[in-house]
Amino acid sequence: MCYFIYVRVFFILDLGTLGKMDKIGGVYLEKLHYWEEGDLSMFQKKQGLKMTGCLLVAACLLTACGTPTGNPAGNSTGDGAPVDTAAEVSTEGTEGEGAVNPAASYVIHTDTSALDTSHAISDTLYGIFLEDINHALDGGLYAELVKNRSFEYGGIASNQNKHGWTSVDTTKEFLEFSIIDGSEDGSSLHENNPHYARLTCTNVGARPGIFNRGYLNGMNLEAGEEYDFSVYLRCPDGSGGAVTVSLMDHGSLLAYQEIPEVTEQWQKYEFTLTIDSSPTTMEEAVGSNMENVGPALLVQIGGGTVDMDMVSLMPVNTYRDLPIRRDLGEMLEALNPSFLRFPGGCVIEGRDEESMYSWKDSIGGGAQLTVGDVTTTGGVEVRPQSYSIWKGSQSHPYYTTYGIGFYEFFRLCEALDCMPVPVLNAGMTCQVQSPKYIVYDINSEEFRQCVQDALDLVEFCKGDDSTYWGSVRIAMGHEEPFALKYIGIGNEQWQSEYFQHYRRFVDAFNEAARENPELYGDIRLIVANSTSSGDRVGWNYVEDCADWGDEITTLVDEHYYESPSFFFTNTHRYDSYDRDSQAKVFLGEYAAQSNTLEAALAEAAYMTGLEKNGDVVEMACYAPLFGNRLESQWSPDMIWFDNATSYGSVNYYVQQLYANNKGIVNLPTELTVDAAVSGGLSGRVGLGSWQTSVAYDNLTVIDNATGDILYQADFEDGGLPADMEIWKGDWSVNDGRLIQSHTGNPSDTNTGDSLYMGDTSWRNYTLTVEAEILSGAEGFLIPVCVQGTDNNLFWNIGGWGNTVSCLQIVSGGSKSGQITGTAKNLNLQHGRTYTIKVVVEDSHVEGYLDDTKYLDYTYQAPMALYESANVDENGDIIIKLVNPTDHSIVVDTRLEDFSADKYKDTAQVTVLSGDSLTAVNSFNEPEKMIPTTSETAIGASFAYEAPAYSLSILRISASDK
Repeated sequence: MCYFIYVRVFFILDLGTLGKMDKIGGVYLEKLHYWEEGDLSMFQKKQGLKMTGCLLVAACLLTACGTPTGNPAGNSTGDGAPVDTAAEVSTEGTEGEGAVNPAASYVIHTDTSALDTSHAISDTLYGIFLEDINHALDGGLYAELVKNRSFEYGGIASNQNKHGWTSVDTTKEFLEFSIIDGSEDGSSLHENNPHYARLTCTNVGARPGIFNRGYLNGMNLEAGEEYDFSVYLRCPDGSGGAVTVSLMDHGSLLAYQEIPEVTEQWQKYEFTLTIDSSPTTMEEAVGSNMENVGPALLVQIGGGTVDMDMVSLMPVNTYRDLPIRRDLGEMLEALNPSFLRFPGGCVIEGRDEESMYSWKDSIGGGAQLTVGDVTTTGGVEVRPQSYSIWKGSQSHPYYTTYGIGFYEFFRLCEALDCMPVPVLNAGMTCQVQSPKYIVYDINSEEFRQCVQDALDLVEFCKGDDSTYWGSVRIAMGHEEPFALKYIGIGNEQWQSEYFQHYRRFVDAFNEAARENPELYGDIRLIVANSTSSGDRVGWNYVEDCADWGDEITTLVDEHYYESPSFFFTNTHRYDSYDRDSQAKVFLGEYAAQSNTLEAALAEAAYMTGLEKNGDVVEMACYAPLFGNRLESQWSPDMIWFDNATSYGSVNYYVQQLYANNKGIVNLPTELTVDAAVSGGLSGRVGLGSWQTSVAYDNLTVIDNATGDILYQADFEDGGLPADMEIWKGDWSVNDGRLIQSHTGNPSDTNTGDSLYMGDTSWRNYTLTVEAEILSGAEGFLIPVCVQGTDNNLFWNIGGWGNTVSCLQIVSGGSKSGQITGTAKNLNLQHGRTYTIKVVVEDSHVEGYLDDTKYLDYTYQAPMALYESANVDENGDIIIKLVNPTDHSIVVDTRLEDFSADKYKDTAQVTVLSGDSLTAVNSFNEPEKMIPTTSETAIGASFAYEAPAYSLSILRISASDK
């Protein structure tokens, strides 16, 4: 592939950002630092793009922050942002007279007869990754409407075991509502879920009860819909009173069913409730005001004592008869995934032993439950609950019910007709989020069990009834084996202890394959590769594989969350990967960290590079998949939902279009584009700090070309200069120095405590200032190229707890982490005066601390047009064009070796576009940007005008003559 880019204009830059990984001396602190920053909106505004000169380049703005939020870690971390890679830029100015649209010349060689395997595209290239984060499962994909159905919630939940349940007897005169721990006397329904509720009516005829409003923003009960209800009940004292089950909404009775008599032994009661389209006023329960209660499930007793457990309410109309919410399941199906990675990344690690994800727990260890004459295996009743690594809040705690466990995950893969890619714990907790990082000794029983669990998973999927775990699967209702090829061991890990553990898994699988090749012979393992786009630890391991006999590691799991410009400027990342390596790329998590059109187009541009390297990139999936409107630990996400609605981000539609228009062979192409590149960085300057009191003195800004002084302040007159604009912080002048005294959390988590001076038109200048740390945990922030508080870059000197020097960028209200290649270890001394110098020259920034260079960064402009062309299994030619500029681009296309009689004379054209790079889909405008389809005439040569801010897919179908 050849690209010829010609310079035509210059423009002024806005700068922008995002990311979510920090690096300290080679150790990445993923996700940790966001917690102290609080929630950041995923839809933050920023300046629009304007063209200056003849043409607009592919100008990249970031808007929304990709942030795990909401969990106060209590750590001082600098700014709580991730490793990033490149700046975003925008244009300022007005459109010049006589501006013309850029043009492109595009040649596609359609003859595939001489192409070798380097042009092949993996048939599993595009899939999905379902991490149990943001209430993606419980309160999301899992169709269960009852929150805390088995009364097992604990210490992280408000009201603990009663969480989610409220007594209608507010006076407590007619009902005793208590939680019983059945493990004390063996009275529980099952030992894996020992708690149950006990309701005692102290006034016969009062009919008191308890109600449940479900997860997050409440139950969604729709008129005319049917809901399956089930519950386990007993009357331990033999009172045998009736139990009434109602669905209600603000005093209106939506559905009603009575259980006339309850036995002394546990028994399951189940029936279907239909929501009445004309609800009636329900009989008031004593001591309550049900008119103030929204949609809820109400259980009332008529007298005596009733024990209750495993209360369930689930829509009859689920996705393909799975316990999966229909709309969300259908959105997954529309993505046409070739694989599903589950159940998550950090989720499988856990923060302690209790929250480590166990696939065996997710099916109850295969335990049986016998109630009356009915025996079940591995059902939800025997699946032990635990809290998630994400925890959530007391109001919305994050517990894992395992309602969707590994059995349901495998069935979902069958429904989606995709390959399952399970991930298992490597015998260690999350090195970032664990209060005490746990690593099992490789000779310990705990670690041996982790390895055995991985082996047993294969038996569960592929074994017959002569094997224990195969018989468990069959007893659960799945006679045929589940497909299984890959197993991921660990998640985002890089430490030496991880690779020691990983080798033990390899040894065990090698031995199992020798002893039972039919069961284990075709299983392949996936090795982790840390959390940064620049890391190679997994690949270093693969390079040594042959030395000790690992032939079953065939994928390296790369994860990176980067700014849009990283994706725009790294489309050739995989060109140089070793084609002779035994392992290929599994891009298990990636995102441009925004749900804006800009981020989606950046991902689309990057995916053209994935296709062009489809022989070495075997699988790729966006992450995370689901985001909840009210309670999310990370954004952006591909699909957003609440309990009633859902919508696809524009990123979702990019993934959908690529997965539904994937070829099997890449076609050679040449693209020549008229485009523009940056004329240099520009903007004001500033001073600042983060949770640190600092002093500045002798500030000077000099024009690099003329030596003229653009700005100067020595603070000797005792007052704050009038032309200094304070943004955040406590600023004053004392003893001839400028002091910032605030050491708490900054109110602006993008800028810290900063002030600014100068002109936005400044370019090619040198800033010098003397600086001293007075108190606090970090160092200095030196903003330059400031177009605004929401668009600038800054040198962070002593960030991340006074350990790192790096460049960071703010754009459109979002902040990057450590720009890749700029991070260096550093520790500043308190009470010492440092001389700081920052040189901005064209697109280059250098930073010096006492004449030692710490910062060296050059902005790389993205291209104006990205492309890929391939042929699918039907012989259709599929062309993808990504135009991130604000002008349409006329693409003069020539199909070499094209036989018109073999193809239709029209092409289907699908376009995803918007009116600005900052545009987003939202709950208010869920379909603001969705694909539109039309047709255009084609031939061996044709012109296509790629709209501004767009992804275009042209499908030239093979003739059916």
